[in-house]
Amino acid sequence: KYKDEYPRRTKIESFEHVELREITATECKLYYDAKAGYMGDAVKGEELFACSSLDRVMMVWKDGRYKISVPPDKLFVGKDLIYCAVYDREKVMTCVYTSGGVSYFKKFTFGGCILNKDYELAPKKSRVILFDDTQPEQIFVKYKVVPKLRIKQQIFNLKDLSVKGAKAKGNQMTVKAINNLGTKVLKNWDDSETHSTNAEMMDF
Repeated sequence: KYKDEYPRRTKIESFEHVELREITATECKLYYDAKAGYMGDAVKGEELFACSSLDRVMMVWKDGRYKISVPPDKLFVGKDLIYCAVYDREKVMTCVYTSGGVSYFKKFTFGGCILNKDYELAPKKSRVILFDDTQPEQIFVKYKVVPKLRIKQQIFNLKDLSVKGAKAKGNQMTVKAINNLGTKVLKNWDDSETHSTNAEMMDF
């Protein structure tokens, strides 16, 4: 009845659907103070990554413990934190750990996790000596020099190994004491070493 006297002053338009996670994708910046052992958005230290407050953060320690949490303001994680990233349950991880004098390799995914619950990717009293969130095709290993040591270095081929769950024991690599290892050729690698390739691993 009164539309001609009171014309509309607003406009009707459509809006694209925007995910809240996209809007907040970089609202948090997490830092790690290795000296004090704290990690979080309010911590002064090495910058780790930016994330959303809606993300979950995966943390892994040198003894094989891991858990997820919300992005913290300030959380004591200790000095043995070796990995921290946005949690991705399907992302394939590469890990080498020692347990009871034996070294094991494992290619795995974390799968589902309960918030703030401690999990173990290796038996108690283990020590993680390599942790990588990529899928390298080889691991180069140099052994500690001991009397009568015949094989001083080896290359372990990983390409065809299956992906396991986080709780799986993995593949047995060696009972020899490892001096150093890496996913690329080591600085002190000896190409003339005859026992450097085609090392096999026992599957568990």
